[in-house]
Amino acid sequence: MLNEIEAYKRKLASNPEGERYYSTVSISHSLMSKTYNLVMDASQLTALDENGATVVYEPSSMQSLGASQSNDLDQEAIYTFSDELNILDGELDRIPLDSDESPVVIFRGYLSDYLDKPVEVFTYQVKSISQEKGIFTLRTGVPDLNSDQTGEIYDLDTFPMMRSLF
Repeated sequence: MLNEIEAYKRKLASNPEGERYYSTVSISHSLMSKTYNLVMDASQLTALDENGATVVYEPSSMQSLGASQSNDLDQEAIYTFSDELNILDGELDRIPLDSDESPVVIFRGYLSDYLDKPVEVFTYQVKSISQEKGIFTLRTGVPDLNSDQTGEIYDLDTFPMMRSLF
């Protein structure tokens, strides 16, 4: 019996008949009334997250760009989804514009045969939100943990060991 990672590698290599890949998104913020769990599908999906908790994902007309990529340092993803009833618009109004806390988007990928654990998990912070009538676009990226705001300039005279990087 294959584990979920081996099955995911097999799916990527050969795309076995009958197996489906589900892209899911969880949108949360401490000031929102709940976490919004969405699946890019026409029907509801019940699965376990990486912590073993049961999550019910609601169907959504959603498009993602770069959601499961991790091959660059920016690791940005763009999610566009419909919000005809303006539910998320009302939820985002709860967050003040000067808030330091950004909404969090967790992308999870599941295989239809292995819904007890996601095969991919990426946590993003929302960088910007744009809205048109009934459509939301979230531009997300990884937290800026590599930025050092000390004002110190790293040059080869001060740090000669950096020469090996060039």
